[in-house]
Amino acid sequence: MKTSLDKKYLEKNIFCIENFISQEDIKLILEEIDKVPENDIYKHHAVHQSYPTPNLDLIWQKYNKSLCEIFRDDTQYYRSLGTPSFIVYKDEVDLEHRRRPEDEWLMFPHADCTEDTYIDHDGVVANVVSGLVIFITDDFDGGELKYTNKNVIIKPKSGMLVSHPGTLEYEHGVLRFQGNRRIIFSGMTYANV
Repeated sequence: MKTSLDKKYLEKNIFCIENFISQEDIKLILEEIDKVPENDIYKHHAVHQSYPTPNLDLIWQKYNKSLCEIFRDDTQYYRSLGTPSFIVYKDEVDLEHRRRPEDEWLMFPHADCTEDTYIDHDGVVANVVSGLVIFITDDFDGGELKYTNKNVIIKPKSGMLVSHPGTLEYEHGVLRFQGNRRIIFSGMTYANV
């Protein structure tokens, strides 16, 4: 298991931890995603869907613990979740009717938080400090994480964690892709009050 000492900074406030999730656990995650019944899939966005995976609760505990350790400081904390939910992006072909062909974005740029944005999660309202992404798959063409105000483009690598501030300065989006599913885990850190 990786620790905060394994952070590699790609920019002053953007870091990654390679192999945060083991390939053995990636295989289990993919098996569980494939078992999620159609009516349990949360379709809350035009370009992706969330797949809850309750059978991974025990495996995910060690990753929650590591996230809590990495993101615990004077300014922020990561709130441990029980059942992980993974985000599955649809293939390029499924989206051709939803955007202009010249658009480079699959998911348009956004910030994870602004001054007036609050996240209500499990009944707790808190300010978002930073966002994090853990790439589960990487067997597709494109699908990079691109920061619009920085000279940073991240090619997804299975098992890699990426973290960035939630501010507009770190606005980011997902570039179009083709091939197999683009699967991630997405989370937030919250301000210490």
